[in-house]
This record gives sequence, C-alpha cells and structure tokens, in this order.
Amino acid sequence: MVNLPVSSTFVGRGGELTTLLDGQRDPLVHAVLVAGEAGIGKSRLIGEFTDRLPAGTLVLIGRCPEFGNEGVPFAPFIAIMRTLIRRLGATRLAALLPARPALGRWLPELTTESSSAVESDRIRLFGEILTLFEQLAAAEPVVVVIEDLHWADDSSRELLAFLVANLAVTQVLLVATYRPVGAPEMRQMLAELARNPGVRSIAPTPFTKHEVGRQLAAILGTEPESDMVARVFDRSAGNPLFVAALSLSPEDAPVELSELLLACRSGLSDDALVVLQVSAVAGSPVGHELLEAAAELPERALNAAVRELIDHRLLVTVDTGYEFHHVLLKRAVYTDLLPIERNRLHARLARLLQKYPSLVPVESHSAELAEHALVAGEPALALEASWAASGIAEVAGAHPERLRHLERVLELWDKVPENAERPVADRLAVLEQIVDACYRGATGERGIDAADEAIEAVDAQLYPHRVALLRHRRAVLRNKAGKGGRDDLLRALELLPPKRRRRCSGRSRRTWPGPWPSVADRRTPRAVPQPHWRWVSSSPYRRSSRGRMPTSA
Repeated sequence: MVNLPVSSTFVGRGGELTTLLDGQRDPLVHAVLVAGEAGIGKSRLIGEFTDRLPAGTLVLIGRCPEFGNEGVPFAPFIAIMRTLIRRLGATRLAALLPARPALGRWLPELTTESSSAVESDRIRLFGEILTLFEQLAAAEPVVVVIEDLHWADDSSRELLAFLVANLAVTQVLLVATYRPVGAPEMRQMLAELARNPGVRSIAPTPFTKHEVGRQLAAILGTEPESDMVARVFDRSAGNPLFVAALSLSPEDAPVELSELLLACRSGLSDDALVVLQVSAVAGSPVGHELLEAAAELPERALNAAVRELIDHRLLVTVDTGYEFHHVLLKRAVYTDLLPIERNRLHARLARLLQKYPSLVPVESHSAELAEHALVAGEPALALEASWAASGIAEVAGAHPERLRHLERVLELWDKVPENAERPVADRLAVLEQIVDACYRGATGERGIDAADEAIEAVDAQLYPHRVALLRHRRAVLRNKAGKGGRDDLLRALELLPPKRRRRCSGRSRRTWPGPWPSVADRRTPRAVPQPHWRWVSSSPYRRSSRGRMPTSA
C-alpha cells in the first residue's frame, strides 16, 4: 500500500504565516487574500495559521464547491452558518438575528413558529451576516476563512466584498484563498479589494531547491541525497504537492501529476476503491449518508473502507462528511473513470437525490440533482431540477446564479421530448424569467436580448400586460446600458388600460429627467427613470408557481 505522503514539518512560508498572524492582530487589517496555483500549499498555510491563533479564537471555514459558480448561491457562507448552528445552537444564534431573519430562507431553524423569514432582500441578508460576525466578535476574536474563492458563485463574491468594505470592528479577520486564474468578474473584484487599505495580499511561491530538500527529509524521515533533491526539484518545479507525489518514486515516476496521484490507489481494497470513485463523482465534500446510499455497501464494510482511505490520506473528515485530501486527487480519480462508469454513478446519484432529497442540504439539492442528471444524460430531470434551482436562487436574491440555471433550462428545452411533462408552460415563460433575473441584477445585455426574443413571441393583443412588463424592463435595461429605453417605456404605457396608465405615468413623472413627453412623442431618446411600477409586483401577470401563461385581463 502506498500512502499519499504528507510532510509533518511545515516547510518555508515563514513570511506568509507572519503576514497572516500580524493581520489577525492588526486592528487596521480586515482581510488577507492568499493566491497560489493548485498544490502550492494554500490550505496547509491556512491550517498552520489557524493552529497558531490565540486560544478562544472562533475559526469559521467555508469552502466553495467546484461546481459552485454554476450552482448554489452563498455556498461557503451557508456552510459557515450551519457550523455556527452546530456549535452554538439554533436558539443562541437566532437571538443575535432579527425576529424575522432573511437567513431563515436558507436556515428554517433560525425562525420560530410565531415568525417566518422575510421576503428575499439581498441587502438585508448581507447586513445580517455582517452584524452576526460583529456580535460574535464582541465575545471572542473571529476568523472567517473562505477556501477556493475562484470557484465561488457571484453572490458569495459580492457578499465577501461587502463584508470587507463594511466591517467596523477590529476582532474579525476575513481570509480567502484562490487560484490566480478566473472569470473577469473575479479579477475585477480582486482588483477592487486590493485598493482597500485594510486588505493584505500574499502569494506563496514555489519551493526553492533547499526547501524541496527540507520537505523530502520530513517525508522520508532521513536526509535525501543531493541527486534526488535535484531530480525532484527539476520535475516538480517546486510545487509542494508534486514534490510529495514524486517522493514515492523519483526516478521512474511518470511526468503527469495525475498519474503520480493515482499511484496512491495501489493496494486499496475493492470496497475502498468503490468509495473513492463514488466520492469523486458525488463531489467534495460528500455527506456520509449520501456516500452510504451511493456506495451500496453494508455499513461495516463502508466504515472500514472510509477508514482505509483516511488512514492513507486520500480522504479527510469534515463536519458530517468527507473530502479529498486535495482537489487534484479528486479530479485525477474522476478523470480516470471510464465514461460509462461516470455516467452510471451520476445516474445513481441523481436517482438517490430525487428519491431522498434530505441526503444533501436543502439549498444545494436542486443544483446537485441538475448536475448529476445532466451528465447522466437525463435532460428532462436536469431541466426540472434547474428550474427548481432557479427558484431557490430567486428567493435568496442571487440573480446571477438564477440566470445560469434559467439558461440551462433554455438549453435543455429542445432536448426534452415534446410529450414529456415540464415544470414550466412554455419557452416564453423561461425567457420572461431570464429578463426578470437580469432586471433584478444579473447582466443587462443578456436581459435585452431575451426581452427582444420574448416580445417577438408574445401577442400584444392577447397579453398586453405581459408585453408592457417586458417593454418596461427592457427600457430599464437599455437605460442602464446607455442605449436609451424611452420608446419602450412609452409603448408600455400605451398597452395599459387608461386608469392604470395614468397611475404608472404619474409615478414615473417624478423621476423623469426633463419635460414629460406625450405618448406620441418619439424624439431623441432620453434616460428612462428607475421603475416605479408597483402594479407589476401585485399584478396577476407575475409568474405563477409553475410559470404558466396568465390569462388576459
């Protein structure tokens, strides 16, 4: 049996560790960003940092799942809130929140029988989490760690930026790790954070030749020969994870890191191999109950297999489940599966989640089900789950994630047989929801394109209110994009009954920049005022629970 080598000695990184510890003590520092490529040792650095914190420090860690930017809004922060509930209890945590917390939408245990969660309010949700951290810090220092920020959903990145900008106490430190590659939105956020004087940035570099020798000595338990140090240094380029893998067989080892990592599977029992493969497909971390159901092993055999994987440092325990020692190991195991093996495991997991939703947290159920169904080649189930996931994101006010789920629904629409039942009446209803998501904060250009297509598809004579709403939202989106939406707004007013038209125009006049035009006026476009069309929210022309087309009034 070959174990995945782990150095018992913390090699190098003295300067980076000092920056983190100084940041925790410095009242002017609110956040530390840790950048580095995969395998460079970010998580090890964070582990050493948290181990050296003063006694009594509350450490809260949230990890961004690999599919996070496609699925679950606020994933790392919801994980942190669940950790707080386990540590403090729901009653104590609820006492630090308003009577009807926005967090109750995600965590029903924080609401009482006599109260309920408020409607989705993004700013209120952000404010509650900020206030919660500050109140916790009144009793003890708090360190909040967000791992793998490069995989974070848009809403989590926005929340992190909000916290960094608004923390007003000295006893809270935010730490985020990420790879220096990512979407433009990620790079923009990092650039904005870097301009904040309360933010420190560190970037661990590859090991020097001397540090590679120190790591090898710690792993092997003896001083390595200089030739071995030179070979490993040349082949690893100083990446600590690669150094550890090469220490197994530095002379004849394959060049590819994935092959080196897969060598750690040699000698595993058949049951352990099954659990390892299921864990790779289920996602990291994976809950024990889901792993038990998907592995299809007796309880004693499952526990023995999990223990075997933990003893050989392939899996580690986290909360109520397990995750891979390193994401590159998970990726290597997943990629090594035959396509038919991957598809069957995804299909098995999809069936389990469909039948037993409680196997995963409620906020991630629909997104995970959609992901598994999609890979398993079950478009109807993937469409249904994606539609449900968009509704969950809408409740959380996470409109960028909502938009991604809706786009998937649109992509899958023609792949589902016409006679199959769909959770939404027609493609037009999906387009309307895309427009709504963009209107409420996702992306303007996509919303304009979707509104163009939707307006072309709906009959204004039969559904005037529906077209009026689309035109109004396209007007606002065009205005935000600097394209002018005045014509759309005027046409929307024309489509309304006279009484309602007067009410809406009266609300808009107060913010219209300049003289109020007549309906027939079609001169140079001007900026469209922000919406005052309160009738829309209470109108029967809002989406029904199943997104069906409303009848005309």
